[in-house]
Amino acid sequence: MSLLVVKTPEQVTNEEKEAIRKETLAQSQAKPLISGLAGHVTSRWEEARRLKEMGAAPRLEDCARRRSGQYSPAKLEQIKKFGGSTIFMNLTNVKCRAIESWLLDILCPVGDKPWGIKPSPIADIPPQIADAINSEIMAEAQKMTQQFQGVAPDAAIIERARHLQEKAKNLIQKEAKERAVGMERTVADQLSDGEWDSAFADFLYDVTTYPTAILKAPVMKAKRSLVWKMAANEETGQQSWEPIVERTIKPEVARCSPFDIFPGAGVVKPDDGDIFEIHRLTRRDLEELIGVDGYDEDAVRSVLSEYGSGGLKSWLWTVTDERDAVDPDKVSSTEKNTESTIDALEMWGSVQGKMLVEWGLEEEDIPDQEAEYDVCVWMIGRYVIKAVLNPDPLGKKPYHIASYEPIPGSFWGKAPCEVIADPQDMCNACARSLDNNMGIASGPQVEANVDRVADVDDIYDIYPWKVWPVTNDMTSTAGGAPAIRFFNPESIAGTLLQVFQYFSKLADDYLAIPSFAYGSSMNLGGAGRTSSGLNMLMGNATKGIKNLISNIDTVIQGVISGFCQFNMMYSDDEAIKGDLKPVATGSSEMLARHQQKEVRMGLLQASANPVDIQIFGPKGRAKLWAEILKSSDIDPAEYLPTPDKLTEIEEKMRMLANSQNSVDGWQLPQQQQGQQPQQQPQQQAQQAQPQQQGVAA
Repeated sequence: MSLLVVKTPEQVTNEEKEAIRKETLAQSQAKPLISGLAGHVTSRWEEARRLKEMGAAPRLEDCARRRSGQYSPAKLEQIKKFGGSTIFMNLTNVKCRAIESWLLDILCPVGDKPWGIKPSPIADIPPQIADAINSEIMAEAQKMTQQFQGVAPDAAIIERARHLQEKAKNLIQKEAKERAVGMERTVADQLSDGEWDSAFADFLYDVTTYPTAILKAPVMKAKRSLVWKMAANEETGQQSWEPIVERTIKPEVARCSPFDIFPGAGVVKPDDGDIFEIHRLTRRDLEELIGVDGYDEDAVRSVLSEYGSGGLKSWLWTVTDERDAVDPDKVSSTEKNTESTIDALEMWGSVQGKMLVEWGLEEEDIPDQEAEYDVCVWMIGRYVIKAVLNPDPLGKKPYHIASYEPIPGSFWGKAPCEVIADPQDMCNACARSLDNNMGIASGPQVEANVDRVADVDDIYDIYPWKVWPVTNDMTSTAGGAPAIRFFNPESIAGTLLQVFQYFSKLADDYLAIPSFAYGSSMNLGGAGRTSSGLNMLMGNATKGIKNLISNIDTVIQGVISGFCQFNMMYSDDEAIKGDLKPVATGSSEMLARHQQKEVRMGLLQASANPVDIQIFGPKGRAKLWAEILKSSDIDPAEYLPTPDKLTEIEEKMRMLANSQNSVDGWQLPQQQQGQQPQQQPQQQAQQAQPQQQGVAA
């Protein structure tokens, strides 16, 4: 007997709408536009994936294992086959962590930032602002002409005109500087809300671990935030604060895992060709893409529907990620297929204009069908959820890369893990040998003649005051040899330790960063025993990291440029727009500032004497203290007197000095209480003369 299913008209209508939507989406995905686009992306992706699997992928896995202190499966199998210790002396992590901490200290000081925004040397400003300035200058010029007409010579008029022209330039630069300050404040706020701190910290970890580190910015993401607004209560009618959840789309900064980035053939910099990125999205991530400009809502919903039915879970399962590299047995392919993430493939690349027109773009958007146009495509399985032209006017991609040691002509540089790979391997070999040797030499080896031992099983138990029952030696004519003999294997721990220390020191030389630069407790001796000598050594040590900071500066400048361009194109605040230039300050100001604090402290201590205090004065000492406090992220205004108060102190000191013995208005050091004032040479001579005359008489 069959059951009759009863549905409401509303349910029937909704089901019909859903069926029509799925049919429409299936037809759109089957069109030459989407199927051709998906096929084009797939073919390019397979080529990029093969290139990485043959080149960078094994290197990335090796770097991840070395940083985490693990042997590769093949190496571990060889060690276990030989037997003995499997210890891993993680020298690599110590060195990489030291470099990472040093970079964080230099590039992320408390209360400061490693970038800025400045106006161009000859800045352009909006025409209406320039016209207002020029009108003001012209009015002043006309007034000057009327004033000097027939009175002042031509030279005076020319000089005045030159002065007005210089004034106009200064006003334009002042306006441009104010706009730069506004843009810098806006970008700083966007970075604060856009995960800059965490993304940059992860980026520095990648720089010290992998051949290449990647930052992506700006990335548009939809975020939910809680805001409080005044609203009237429906029951009481009174105004009260109520929580409101708002969904906004904001630019962010994202760290891209090197495992998830696949450059195309011939790509050295991200703008050279195709770049693929793998995203592992949750259902929430996909849901937040609904409504974001450029994403196909129907395609996103179809992906969610198919994934909910068990599909789209293994179409990119062959790609290795960081978890597989560190622990390949932890996440099996079966477990990955059942994870609550959906793999998405993003491509940034160029396509011929003729193909774009064939795919369905309007011809007016493609003025030259033979030219190449940059596009951004997102694909999940057979669904293309996003296909747009690159919004950057110059076609630049939002990826920015840096390497510890860049390799010319290659997207992938050289990681610190690879630089010290040989010293790390030698240290591991020494440590394993040392472990094995110490274990063998830690106790006596026993030689037993089992034919003479009464209880063979008892020879394996050794303890103090043990009695060994043995029989006579019937084979010896010299009275018999001992049935039990002990001997100690030779310990070569000292030699192995020397070899270990040598290769550990060699790792510092390879990285060009000495161990004392990151606080290693080693005896410096010589110049290292004085503050000036230590500053000299630290200055030399920074030379090994300046190139790396310069590479990171390029990334920072690219990120800030992307945010400035975004604001220039889409911000409603016209007061922050202008001819601006983002700058990175890591390799120039930060390295100098890193050592200036100790120099200022030394100067402050060295000048703490009466003579230097008279030279510096209260204002000079206060300025020196202000710089020291600011370098420690302390507001000088909370501790130092105001300029007016300093002037008052200075005047009181002058008045006091004028009433006492002084030089140039500054009070001389006072004699200690009870000390007789020193006589002048002339007075001493006058007092001595009568005495001499008396003696002569």
